[in-house]
Amino acid sequence: MKSVLLHVGDDPAMDARLRAAVSVARLFGASLSCYQAAPAANLIAQQSYFGLWPASPRQRLGELHWQAEQRRALVRKQLEASGFMPSWLDRQCDATLALVDLGQLVDLVVVGLTNGPGGHEMRSLVADVATAIPSAVLAIPEGTGDFDCAGAAVVAWDGSPAASHALRASRPLLQKARSVEVVTVIRDGIRVSAERPTAYLVAHGVIPFTSEWQADGHGVSDVLQSIVASIEGDYLVLGAYGHARLREAAFGGVTRELLEAASFPMLFAH
Repeated sequence: MKSVLLHVGDDPAMDARLRAAVSVARLFGASLSCYQAAPAANLIAQQSYFGLWPASPRQRLGELHWQAEQRRALVRKQLEASGFMPSWLDRQCDATLALVDLGQLVDLVVVGLTNGPGGHEMRSLVADVATAIPSAVLAIPEGTGDFDCAGAAVVAWDGSPAASHALRASRPLLQKARSVEVVTVIRDGIRVSAERPTAYLVAHGVIPFTSEWQADGHGVSDVLQSIVASIEGDYLVLGAYGHARLREAAFGGVTRELLEAASFPMLFAH
């Protein structure tokens, strides 16, 4: 991984994902770039969210400009203190569209998750970006401590194309990991073989553990959260939206449920 893109914002997960981006960039000697939504785009997002324009759009836009400059200065100071001189990328459009554009030619996009105000918008951004770009997307929840990118990795395997792509996209991190465990969940008596992902990892110098877990009537997302906690994983690798987004929205889905509930870092690819 030689290029990392950090999504800069004012949300509660910002500090955690900044540390995570620095950790990955330092491990791989990667370049680090930052994208911060334009104040005008934030103003439009607020209008869309609340259904009306602020009483004084000009005044509010001025406030957002000032806040954006303060945030940029703080992030720049934090990154320079960590030994990085980041480049700043600007796009005069919606944050999702900007990250989809900018994420096409980077190795990793680092975004945040929060359950506080704006949490739904952040989860939608992660889902939309992860399903639209070929790069890996690392989602860091609010409250995450220092991200150990060379720690214990858990790979969720269900045999889908999305899971295969996530495995390939995460390979550089998995090659640095202290341990890698490929996990499958048995549901309704159906087993999924971990032979293919194991052979792929071994071919690339990674000797993974493998394990099967029974769903026992629980949802797969709940089981995966229990697995990560049980084996003290530092992050989870999984395919984003193995089924169509509309189908998952209608019937529920592992990706959506994890975005809403998980408290650990997750690396997505579609």
